[in-house]
Formats: sequence, C-alpha cells, structure tokens
Amino acid sequence: PHLQSSKKVANETAAISTLRTLMTAQEIYSTKWGGYATATQLGACNMVDALIATALKDLPLEKSGYKIEVDVKSNLTAWCAIAYPVTAGKTGDRSFYITTDGTIKYYLPAEGVGTPVWVPATYTEYVGS
Repeated sequence: PHLQSSKKVANETAAISTLRTLMTAQEIYSTKWGGYATATQLGACNMVDALIATALKDLPLEKSGYKIEVDVKSNLTAWCAIAYPVTAGKTGDRSFYITTDGTIKYYLPAEGVGTPVWVPATYTEYVGS
C-alpha cells in the first residue's frame, strides 16, 4: 500500500510539473508571437522538451500515469490544460488543471464516486470558439 501511495504522489507531482512546463512555454510563445499556441505549435517550436513535444502531437499526452490535454481558444487569447489519472485511484487520485492565469487547481472526487476524470467549467469555457 505504501509503495502504491508513493507512486501516486510521484505521478501527481509529475503531472503538476508538466502543467508548469506548459505554462512557461505558453508565456514565452505568447510574448514572442502575440498569442497562445496549440499543443502542436508548442512541440514544433521546441518550446517543451522532446518527450512532451513528441507526445503532444497525439493528444492526450500520457506521461507518468496521467493524461494531459491542452486546448487554446480559437482567437488564441486564452489556453488551458487538464491532467487526469490514466487509472483513477491507481495512477493518481486527483485531476489538475491550469488556465491562462497560471493557477493550478485540483479536483478530488468523493470516496468511491466515479473517476476523477473531470473537466471544470473554467476549462470548457475555453474549448471551441
């Protein structure tokens, strides 16, 4: 039990780190080109490491027990990313998301209630136009 718990914590930490990497890449991209980038553009510009860049071509990115999705508003003025466990309760317990403001938030479902694969309202408002 302790080993699995430690692994979940490590996976969650890696997911948060990936979201921070994406935030940094988005800010650099926005400063340089005046708008936020799609996942493919981040990879093509080498704004993220090779592992993330390769994986971003086939979203969702699967890394360290988490799936990570990136979306950009159609006018490139906002972006967001969500990270959720590949296998809820086994590879991680919480889902995380980050938006243009750079704040990472999390969702922890009630014990025994579904999976933590969750898309918050602040994520869905950026999807589409």
